[in-house]
Amino acid sequence: MLMNIIRSGVFAGLVAGIVTVILQLLFAVPIIAKSELFETGQIVFANNGVPFVKVSDIVAQMRSIPVIANTVVATILTCIGFGLILSAGIQLRNTNITVKQGAVWGIFAFMAFILAPSSGLPPELPGSGADTVYGRQGWWFLTVLLTIFGLWNLAFKEKLINIFIGVFLIAFPHIIGSPHPEAYIGPVPPELSAHFVSISLSISMIMWILIGMLIPVFSKD
Repeated sequence: MLMNIIRSGVFAGLVAGIVTVILQLLFAVPIIAKSELFETGQIVFANNGVPFVKVSDIVAQMRSIPVIANTVVATILTCIGFGLILSAGIQLRNTNITVKQGAVWGIFAFMAFILAPSSGLPPELPGSGADTVYGRQGWWFLTVLLTIFGLWNLAFKEKLINIFIGVFLIAFPHIIGSPHPEAYIGPVPPELSAHFVSISLSISMIMWILIGMLIPVFSKD
C-alpha cells in the first residue's frame, strides 16, 4: 500500500503540477506582475481609472528567469505533496476507486484546502493589506483541519449526530472569524484583486480535480 500511495501521489501531483504551472503562467502571473507595477508606484490607482498595460510590458516586469523557475519548481513540489496527501486518504478509505470517484475526492480536497480557508483569507496580491503571518497561518491550519474532519463526518458517517458534528466543524473557524487588519489599504485596485481571487480559485479547483482523477490511474498495477 505504501508504494502505491507514493507512486500514485507523486505521478498524479507531477502531471497536475505541470498543468497548474501552465495555467498560472498564462493567467495568474500576469496579474501578479501587474500588481507589482502598482506596488512599486509605476502605475497609480485613481478613481477615474488606470492606464491599460500590455501583456508584453507586464512580462518585462518579471525580473529574471530564476524567479519563474522558482515558481515552477515550488508549484510542482506543492502539487506532489498534495497528491501524496490525497492518495493516502483515498488508499486508507478505499483502495479501488474510479476516475470519476477520484474527481469527487479532488473536489472535496479543494473545498478543504482552498475554498474553506479562502472564504476568510482569500488569495492576496503583492501590496495588499493583511494581518500578521502567524495569525493567518494558525487560522488556515485550523480551518483546513476542521473542514477535513467535518467533510469526513458528512461523507462517511450515517448517524444524524455526525451530520451535526460535520456542519459544526466546518462552520466553527468562520464563526470565530479569520484575522484581518484594522484597515484595508493598498495601491492595488480592488477589481484587480477580485480578478486574481477568481483566477486563483479556478486554477486550484482544476489542480485538485486533476490530482483526484489521476490517482486511480497511477494506482493501477
